[in-house]
Amino acid sequence: MEQLENQSTYRCLGINLTEQDRIIALRLGNGNIGDGCRTALAWAAHFYNLGLNTEMLLDNVGLVTVSSTDNHMID
Repeated sequence: MEQLENQSTYRCLGINLTEQDRIIALRLGNGNIGDGCRTALAWAAHFYNLGLNTEMLLDNVGLVTVSSTDNHMID
């Protein structure tokens, strides 16, 4: 990652990141911005393959997660 002339902009995978983007990428990548960017891309690809597209408003999209450790009985 390189810091650009504007101190609040960073470059990752050819994309200019704001300071907020950088913090998110760091958290997604457990301290590694490159890993965080790759994780975000993998998630974006997954949701795109499920039908989510750039025209959809995220306010209208729900997300349900299922854990392999859930012990709920389904009738």
